[in-house]
Amino acid sequence: MHRIVTLDGSGDFLEKLVASEPGLSYTYSIIEAPLPISKYAGTVSITRGSPVEVTYSSRFSSDNPEMEAAVGDFYDANLAELQARFAD
Repeated sequence: MHRIVTLDGSGDFLEKLVASEPGLSYTYSIIEAPLPISKYAGTVSITRGSPVEVTYSSRFSSDNPEMEAAVGDFYDANLAELQARFAD
């Protein structure tokens, strides 16, 4: 399964689902990206409990030293959005 992820100011990313445990974890690889990254594999994991814990992790290559911070900022923004959406 493929999906297109659109990020404000960054463009479209074509991703492929490479592994999943529905409701627990999803792993994607990036097929096409407007950023200078390659060999990307990222996983979103959910740990049930009180509170529920969501974890983003990834591995990728880039010649641009700013990409690690950019990917981290993307994860932080998504986690903040999830927290705001599901906060009590």
